[in-house]
Order: sequence, then structure tokens, then C-alpha cells
Amino acid sequence: MRFNHSLDHNSVSLRLLAVAALMTFANACTMLDGDDDDGSGFDTGGSNGSGDVGGEGSGDPDATTETDATTEPDGTTEPDATTEPDTTTETDTTTETDTTTETDTTPEPDVAEDTTPSGPGWTIYAHPCVGNRTDALHCDDADTCYVGCGTTTTGTGFYVTTDGGATWTAPLTEPEDILAGARVNDIFRGDDGLLYIAGLITGPTRVVSMAADGTLAEVWNSRPTVGFNFTAGSFRRDSTGRAVAESLTGVDVVYRNADSADPRDSWLGARFWDDGGADDVRFGTQILAMEVHRDEFWAVGSTISQPPMVMVPNWTTDVLDFTIVQLASSGLSAFDGELWDIDVNNDIVIAGGVNQNADVGVIFTHPNDDTASDAATWRRFNVNRVSTLADASTWVSGVCAGDGVLYAVGRESAESWGFVLRSTDNGQTFEDISPYAPGATESSFEDISRCVVADDGTLIVAGAAGQFAVYR
Repeated sequence: MRFNHSLDHNSVSLRLLAVAALMTFANACTMLDGDDDDGSGFDTGGSNGSGDVGGEGSGDPDATTETDATTEPDGTTEPDATTEPDTTTETDTTTETDTTTETDTTPEPDVAEDTTPSGPGWTIYAHPCVGNRTDALHCDDADTCYVGCGTTTTGTGFYVTTDGGATWTAPLTEPEDILAGARVNDIFRGDDGLLYIAGLITGPTRVVSMAADGTLAEVWNSRPTVGFNFTAGSFRRDSTGRAVAESLTGVDVVYRNADSADPRDSWLGARFWDDGGADDVRFGTQILAMEVHRDEFWAVGSTISQPPMVMVPNWTTDVLDFTIVQLASSGLSAFDGELWDIDVNNDIVIAGGVNQNADVGVIFTHPNDDTASDAATWRRFNVNRVSTLADASTWVSGVCAGDGVLYAVGRESAESWGFVLRSTDNGQTFEDISPYAPGATESSFEDISRCVVADDGTLIVAGAAGQFAVYR
């Protein structure tokens, strides 16, 4: 019995050893599954059967981190990144390198290219008239604008945009190509619906009209006679057909009292500055800009050695006349300098230029009433009162008036950058609304020459290097 008892004990021991070996082998196999089934961070022996790194389970303590380099467009890392202990399954890159869905870098539509501001601010484009200024700018509305290349070195051509400045073309005309070689100094839309283009057009032609279909017609042709042989600086016409063209570089002016098919001999010469009146100016005064409002002609000008002058409407007979008002002509605040632009609406008159003595831009404003011929009633604003321009050499080149708002544009003349000023209190104060980079003391603008306020309140400015900008 002892023998039999010993044999049974040994058999049991052998069986126990066999069972233990099988359990050890089974544990080794389950470790190869690689899954964290209970969320503890360790593999408990269960299986999902995939071995895919995209499977569930995370937070494994192994320092080998999932190398999912795919980044979502918002800059966040793909949330299925896990730490896996099994390096064999880590090499399954089939789901990790799916760049079709994970690394699509195509920008959202219009995000990269659309420069239209989402709120009030500037959108900057370019027009084809390059040079140190824009001589002529006219806008029918916020989308349709015309520019003319005039006095700059490469100053020929006439262009239109119908999408607010994004693209420009030379309009089709009949005859063709006349305006391609023209030096355009002024553009004006008449009450008759025609677009008037003034400058040095072709041959003796100085002013043409353009109909909606592009048909061009001569309006004024110069002739080799004193007082009639000049390049037109600006042109205006009222609803009755009265019209004025003034010299770009001198004191000569021509006018006519009605429309005529004769572009030459229907025009008369005017010497409004030397007609025996109390406002006469010895040696004449040069008109630098004109405007017509409610069939009344306004103008500004003077020369570098004269005080700034406003020409107030006084055309009451068949002979062109203005009342010449010399601003800042006497007293401690007197100075010499030109006024370069004027705008008029039902409520106000605004003019802008430069104090040559102080090298400071100036803005003059006046209610649109019968007292404008009194120099003492004009309000003057010196541009150096604006903090961003306090120490700058400035020059106001253009002005424009909207509904309850005034604008003045110009340049810092020593360092050559542009500015746009706005007033909402009829010219008592102005603020600088030009774009500035953070910390910059110079604006992002080139010199600004001209401005227009569209009927919807949009401000449009143009200047050097073909710059065209829209403010909404």
C-alpha cells in the first residue's frame, strides 16, 4: 500500500505541474493581445481582435506615445492618440496616415482671398494709374468708379471699375483708343447723364463727353490764342448747359453760357480776377479745383505766394464771375498757401490745402449760405491738431463731404505717407482714421490725393502708386 500511495501522490504532483505549465502558457498568450479591457491602463487578457491603434482603450503607461502627427485645421491634435505597450500594433499606420480626411489644408472658401472687412474698416486695392498721385477720381456709386492718369510721368489712360475697385478695365469707346493716350486731370458726371473727361485728350481736344454706350464727343478744343491755349485742369457744367474749364498751370479760364455743337468758337475767355471789382487780385489767381452745386459754381486756388482763396458763386449775368474771398490774408494768423480741393453739399462747403509758411495742412469749412463771401465767417482747422500728425509736415490734397460727415485726405510731405481725416461736427474737430500697424507712427497708406463719398456713405480714396481704398 505504501507503494500504491506513493504512486498516487506522484501522479497528483505531475498533474499539478502540468496544469501550472498550461496556465503559464495561457497567460503568456493573453499578454500578446495588447488590449486594455478594463480601462485601468493594463491589459487584463480580454480581446477586441483588431490590434488597430484606432481601437478603444487609452492611458497606457508605456512611454512610447502614439505618433499621430495629423493635426486638425484648428490646430488641435487628433483625440484618438493613445500610448500603447505593443510596438507591433503601433506600426499599423493605415488609419493614422489618412491625409484625405486629416491633413486637408485647402483653405475655407474666400477665407484667404476675401479682403472685405467684416465690420467698419478699410479694404485696399490698386488701380492702373501708377505714379506719385491720382489726379482724377469720380464715383457714380460705391461700385462704379473712374480714375484718370494725368500729370504723373506715366500719366496716360482712363479706367473704370464696376466691382468697387477689385478689378479695372479701360472702357470701350467710339472712337476707340482715344483715352488710352490721354492725360486725364478731371472727371465729372453732368446733370445730363454724360461723363465729362478733361485734360490733354488728343490734338487740340481738352474736354470730351462720354455717353453710356461709350460714344465720345468733343466739348472744348483749345486754339492758338492767348487765353485759349492750355491743358484743362478741371471742368464743370450745370443743368442749364453753362460750363467752365480752367487751366492746369495758369490763370486762364474759358466758359460758355449754353451747350453747343461747336467745341471751339462757342467758348469765351474770362478774367474774373481783373474785372474792376473790389475783389480783384493783381496778376490773377489760379483755380486749382472747381465744384458745381445747385447750378452754382464754386472754386478754390491761389499760388504759393498768395493767401488761400475761395471763389464764391457770383455768375449772375452772361459773363462768368466769382466773388474772390482771401482767407488768412491778414493778422497774426495770415499765411500764404494754396487750396487744392473743394466739395459742396446742401449743408456745408469744405476746402483743403496747405499753409506754406508752416508746412502744415489746413481745412476750411463754412455753412452753405449767403455769408460765405465774408472771410471772417470761415472756420479753419490746422491738421497738426490731430495727435498722429502733430509733428508732421502735412499737405491736404483732397476733401469730400457726406451726410453729416466730412473727410480730408493728404500726405506727410517729408516722409511720404498718406492720411485720411474725418469730422462729424462740421469741421470743428477731425480724427485720423488711417490704418496704422501696431506701434507704427506712419500710416500704411501711400500719399492720398482724392476722396469721394458715395450715396450710401462709403468713403473711397485714391493716391500714389495706384492705391485705391474703400472705407465702410
